[in-house]
Amino acid sequence: MVIRLKKSVLILGGALLAGIFFQFSIEKRAVNEHHFVFRAAPPPFLNDSSAWVDTLMNHLSLEEKIGQMFMVAAYPSRGKDDKDRVTKLIKEDHVGGVIFFQGDPVDVAKLTKYYQSISNVPLLFAIDGEWGASMRLDSMTRYPRQMMLGAISDDDLIYDMGQDIARELKTLGIHLNFAPVVDVNNNPDNPVINSRSFGEMRNNVARKAMLYMKGMQDAGIMAVAKHFPGHGDTDTDSHYGLPVVHQSRSRLDSIELFPFRALISGGVSGVMVAHLNVLSLDTTPNLPATLSPLIVDSLLQKQMKFKGLVFTDAMGMKGITDVYKPEEANIKAVEAGNDILLMPEDEEETIDDLAKMIKKGEMDESEIDLHCRKILQAKEWAVLPTLKNTKLPPAALVDSLNSPYFDLMHRKLVEKAITLVDDKKKLIPFLRLDTCRFAVVSLGGQPDNKYQRTLTRYAKMSRFYFSGQETSDNIADVLDSLRHFNLVFLSIHSDDIRVRRNFGVSDRLMELADAILYNYPVVLNAFANPYLLRHLNYLDRNLALMVSYEDDSITQSVSAQMLFGAFGTEGSLPVSINDHYPAGTGVITHGDLRLQYTSPLEAGMNADMLGKIDSLAEDAIAQKATPGCEILVARNGKVFWQKSYGYQDYRKTRPVKNTDLYDLASVTKIT
Repeated sequence: MVIRLKKSVLILGGALLAGIFFQFSIEKRAVNEHHFVFRAAPPPFLNDSSAWVDTLMNHLSLEEKIGQMFMVAAYPSRGKDDKDRVTKLIKEDHVGGVIFFQGDPVDVAKLTKYYQSISNVPLLFAIDGEWGASMRLDSMTRYPRQMMLGAISDDDLIYDMGQDIARELKTLGIHLNFAPVVDVNNNPDNPVINSRSFGEMRNNVARKAMLYMKGMQDAGIMAVAKHFPGHGDTDTDSHYGLPVVHQSRSRLDSIELFPFRALISGGVSGVMVAHLNVLSLDTTPNLPATLSPLIVDSLLQKQMKFKGLVFTDAMGMKGITDVYKPEEANIKAVEAGNDILLMPEDEEETIDDLAKMIKKGEMDESEIDLHCRKILQAKEWAVLPTLKNTKLPPAALVDSLNSPYFDLMHRKLVEKAITLVDDKKKLIPFLRLDTCRFAVVSLGGQPDNKYQRTLTRYAKMSRFYFSGQETSDNIADVLDSLRHFNLVFLSIHSDDIRVRRNFGVSDRLMELADAILYNYPVVLNAFANPYLLRHLNYLDRNLALMVSYEDDSITQSVSAQMLFGAFGTEGSLPVSINDHYPAGTGVITHGDLRLQYTSPLEAGMNADMLGKIDSLAEDAIAQKATPGCEILVARNGKVFWQKSYGYQDYRKTRPVKNTDLYDLASVTKIT
């Protein structure tokens, strides 16, 4: 089967030969068999001439043109003081863009409208939304991080996710997303990229990043690939220091630059340059790539022929400020060839100094004109069409952002990503439930988690939980009781992405996991970063191993259902756990063997209609037709409603729970 994407899409060929271009297609084969070829495609906003851009260029002062190169941060949650600060930057320094952090989506939508109204030149609004706007804003659909997406074989879903994220951002009035991350994470100890990457396989990273980018841009949102020339093999976080990259140029060409070349030829709108000291590209000591003309201008724009917008990473990060003063760094960034400085400090002073340098002949004004023209072209494509849109009132805005279709996309991604890594005894899915005595032990996360509750829908299950704070006696008692079960579902839970904190799982819990693996028959499930598992001494003693990647309720529910055959497993590891479980490992199983517990939309039902069920149950209880009941609704093998109402008797002593059992007489009476 061949996928042909909308518009032109590029993918890289096996040899990195710039200037050789071919038609693009992706064959759905094993990940390591994908081949990439070039096809030239400029960013969508580039055009030969524009009356609107020409008119603006003729009317802007030198300082206003320089101001277009600055994108400042806005923090809506900080209230009026922050709003006044950003207002001043727009009115007095004529900054060209704003990136939003920390806030309520309704407040962001109001601010995009307000800030646009006070600017003489349309503003470019951005967000750092790698897994959607929820990465920075409250109350938004949270899509999986890119490592989880890297496990998916159905790449069409990545494109669809890009489209959905674009719809969210356009509703907020945002035009640009600093995503996707195209770093190839080939260092398990990487403290800053890690789960933000699609994984360690360059083809998989390039292909999925391409589809994410195309999904957003086909929906009118500019995408920015980051962090050039590749942050995946570093052991320092550039937020806190300047990482030094020692890899050879040939290695960079083969791995790190591979996905960047792909997206550049595919027409990505922007590239963000990282604060990395890459010695094989520029031997200047302590010089971040952001400030290097050899990397920004010579490599990215001349050799790799990138014609889109070049962004610095945030200029306040330690990778810059530990080496240079803010104003000095800003000027060096402009001289290096960057189009837009992200979150700079000393904006006013820098604009004044650049203007003085040009007037003294120390810098050519034509260089500023090139940057400004490109920025305005981007605004004509991304911003001008949105100025004609009528803003939604707050209630309608919230409804739009809380669309059940966004949650359904999240669910579909989870269903395709969860990975059955190993199944030595071919136990999955469990069929002969009458022969098993099950226990489930969860380490970390929440004690009454969705994973445990969902498992009990399919089989009788004794449930245990450890936070890591239990006494030795308590732990010993539970371990002793596990002798009475012939299968233990062991789960590890953590959404912490910090390598230096072992992804939020304590040594005590890791030791406990090893003890259970060593002494009992275990099906292990990791609701955590798969790199965590390489620290287990007895990982190989599992009967089956599943990686679920993240620790949210949807993932927990779907993962439990997969073990009992409601859903099949399709995912494959995007990174290597160890030599026994390399990247690409994954066991395929078939689903639809048992009832699925899912959302109304996935079952093909209109969720708005289901509110009537509550009123029916409450009316029956009010008329004393029953003291209480449980209502379960299923369609085509999918349970999409299960809810209990009232009490077990008219004395109202015991509320009805979903776990209650009813004898046949109880059912027939009310029926």
